[in-house]
Amino acid sequence: MIILIPTNDMQAVKSVATTPDIWERFSDAVYAEDYEPTDTEREQWLLVCHGNHIVGLIYVYCITSVSLEIHPYLLKSHRKYGREMMRLFYDWYLSEVPGEHQKINAVIPCCFQSVINFAKKVGFKTEGVNRKSYFYQGQYFDQEYLGITRDEVCNVVIR
Repeated sequence: MIILIPTNDMQAVKSVATTPDIWERFSDAVYAEDYEPTDTEREQWLLVCHGNHIVGLIYVYCITSVSLEIHPYLLKSHRKYGREMMRLFYDWYLSEVPGEHQKINAVIPCCFQSVINFAKKVGFKTEGVNRKSYFYQGQYFDQEYLGITRDEVCNVVIR
């Protein structure tokens, strides 16, 4: 069983974000040792905890007055909890995020096809592509834009 814990402890966020199996999908623009997470009124960090251990995190950013962007991450050893993490995130979103926020977006590099497939399994729909906008391992990749509305979150069934 996992739980989500909202946090403003940026040291905890940094320690999880810079673990090698999360960092490889976390940033293409900065070295891990130079990364400093931010904590502003437009941002929320949720720690994903299993027992007394932090096993992942979800970054939530308020893009506009009606839309959010999320970036969820789990340690490879705990990816089996992905669906549970998203169920808990959707519960948090519906209970803690004001109703005017009608949309959740995710931008996923196309080189991570398994992540795109996972997002679709938990209700996200493809909305577009940002071509050649992500640099990874010496290559440029497209990024897929996916989204889910508040109404869709209310009706999504995660198996």
